[in-house]
Amino acid sequence: MKNLKLLLVVLVNLISGYSFAGLIYSNGTGGGDWNVGTTWDPQGVPGCGDTIVIRQGDIVTINSQTDYSACGSPIYILVRGTMSFPGNGPKLRLPCGSAVYISNTGLITANGSNGNSNNIVICGVTEWSAGDGDIDTPTIDTLGVIPTGLVNLSITLVEFSAINVEEINKLTWIVSSEINNAHYEVERTVNGYEFVSVGTVAGAGNYSGELTYSMEDQDFELNRINYYRLKWVDFDGLVEYSDLISVDNTGVDNNKVVKTYNLLGQPVNSYSKGIVIDVYSDGKTVKRYIQP
Repeated sequence: MKNLKLLLVVLVNLISGYSFAGLIYSNGTGGGDWNVGTTWDPQGVPGCGDTIVIRQGDIVTINSQTDYSACGSPIYILVRGTMSFPGNGPKLRLPCGSAVYISNTGLITANGSNGNSNNIVICGVTEWSAGDGDIDTPTIDTLGVIPTGLVNLSITLVEFSAINVEEINKLTWIVSSEINNAHYEVERTVNGYEFVSVGTVAGAGNYSGELTYSMEDQDFELNRINYYRLKWVDFDGLVEYSDLISVDNTGVDNNKVVKTYNLLGQPVNSYSKGIVIDVYSDGKTVKRYIQP
């Protein structure tokens, strides 16, 4: 199958004035005909201004001319499953400002047709036709101009920050909305390409309003700059990442006393009198004396 540029990669902007009339998902049970209400959740054929998500595993077919070109507000389509144009001639016409995004699990196909009669038209311009081949790769490109401040569909991330407090890296993130969001995961790296998981936190699912999350990392690399990214996963398995943030731990010595023994090898309190042996987290031992 041929590689092809993605259509306009534009999702919902919840910050700078972009909004949607409704959020509609394919039914999660296999999909169906675009123009049949039971194909969608909630039931009903998508309309002007809607944001439409075709779930992974669903196949939504465009079996006839589907024309939204007269709509006064844009339509956004996120394809995680398959959008199919079977037969000869089905077209999807979208109004100006609309966008289609194909995720790394998504597919737009004409089922073997190689002509130009099956197509997707945005604002009178044919952005894809069957002759271009199937869109089935995660390579992202844009046609048109993406407005500043656009955000992904799953969450609206307001802030992601980290700071070292008392030898603990404390991470905080704030979101102003969540849509179909399953969970978050914080990942750490020191080289920018090898990441380890710090931990996971359950998401709120669907929520409109500000939420603050936090996590602590005590196992960061000492005397290094540690970098973190936030990962969020929705209930359809789509994964998104934040930009990297950093904490300068070059001056942090996390070597601590983990055990204390007396000369008989018996565990004692660190404030025990007499001669005791402190064992540090790096394995070193130090003998000290506290006068009775």
